[in-house]
Amino acid sequence: MSTPLQLGGIAIDTPILLEKLEPTTPAPAHHTNVVPEPLANVIEMGDKYHVNIFAYLPDNLIDLEHVESAAKVSNKIWLQYNGLANIPTPIPNQPSGTVLCRTFEVVFESQEEATKYPNLYRISFNYSVRAHSVNAEAIFVLSENLDPKTSRGTITTVRR
Repeated sequence: MSTPLQLGGIAIDTPILLEKLEPTTPAPAHHTNVVPEPLANVIEMGDKYHVNIFAYLPDNLIDLEHVESAAKVSNKIWLQYNGLANIPTPIPNQPSGTVLCRTFEVVFESQEEATKYPNLYRISFNYSVRAHSVNAEAIFVLSENLDPKTSRGTITTVRR
């Protein structure tokens, strides 16, 4: 096994898998219900976590040479870890109104003239945290197009 990739307080323990998901049926011409935020799930596996991120990305991605504090997923897509953050949320049973999340960003760059129907990708990886680290209650996943600058995201709790 190769040496885990260290990003901030986590170690990505497996190669990051990128899969372009092909639709089983063509989208109708009037189809406009593409989810702009990435969707994610995280599963606790002992001292590791398995993450699947599903993100719609434009079909005209540009190669990126380097993204600070990020792991290269492909020449055009990077995964950035931004540490812990208290994210305001309407999740029940959270008296503070916030959830402590590990924050990730799917980083890419696209020309402004993207097609109307972006591609769906799945990004999968396992990560672990340092011993005696603060436990997060969820992950918060954003997507960031470096041109134009936009950020969107969703919160996903850990499935145990």
